[in-house]
Amino acid sequence: MSAPLAVLVDGEESRSIPVTDRGFLYGDALFEVMRTYDGAPGFFGPHMARMTAGGEGLAFGEACPVEAFAVDVRRLADTDRDVLLRLYWTRGDGGGIAGETERTRRVSMAYAIQRPPPEAYRDGVDCLVVGGRATDASGAKVATYVENILATRRARAAGAHEALMADAEGRIGEGATSNVFAVLDEVLTTPSLGTILPGVTRQVVLEQARAEGLEVAEAPLSVEDLGRATEIFLTSSVREVLPVRSVDGDRVRQPGPITRRLAERYEAAARADAARWLPD
Repeated sequence: MSAPLAVLVDGEESRSIPVTDRGFLYGDALFEVMRTYDGAPGFFGPHMARMTAGGEGLAFGEACPVEAFAVDVRRLADTDRDVLLRLYWTRGDGGGIAGETERTRRVSMAYAIQRPPPEAYRDGVDCLVVGGRATDASGAKVATYVENILATRRARAAGAHEALMADAEGRIGEGATSNVFAVLDEVLTTPSLGTILPGVTRQVVLEQARAEGLEVAEAPLSVEDLGRATEIFLTSSVREVLPVRSVDGDRVRQPGPITRRLAERYEAAARADAARWLPD
């Protein structure tokens, strides 16, 4: 990722935080990533709801500063070009594993959007199954991302776009930086909540699939399931709906009709949500 276009620390222009910040020391922080559409963020409300729930679950001791983040986003959003927004909320400064802090800290950053090239959406991307995934039922998007980083590095070293993280039983939970969907016997299937991060894009895609009249299942996905899937795609705020053309070298017919329809519906929903967010 390139250098940020702009950074706000507690609402002030800055590119530094104290080395005593617990986000730096321990990964004791939450973050959200979203993109803008014509100068407004897509699904800001659901992203902030997830951060709020994460702060409660991690006992931050303060309410999530949603309105302050909204002010930051209005300052960072660019009406001339869309940007990627990364919003961090840390527990603040304090020593020791269980150290108490006087106040939390928020960091808001804007980046140029770096999406996969057009041919990735036309032809699909390659994925690699990476084992050793630990179950995470917290539902919080925490800043401790080492497992995801290592999985992504393994995938990229193998020439793949994304790592699909599997547990010891061979069940796929999610991608290193995405949620995973597969079409099995004409049923759109994605791993259920409780062992995966509740992706905002994932939830919108499920809603759009049901509105489209598709049969949907939230159920375990095995490596064998991916081998017989007729369509597979990834979801994330920046990549939106991205088709997969192969898993561990096994080809998938991509992009299929369900993937294409849901990609169109998701983008329309994101743009509509962003338009509603814009201030009068």
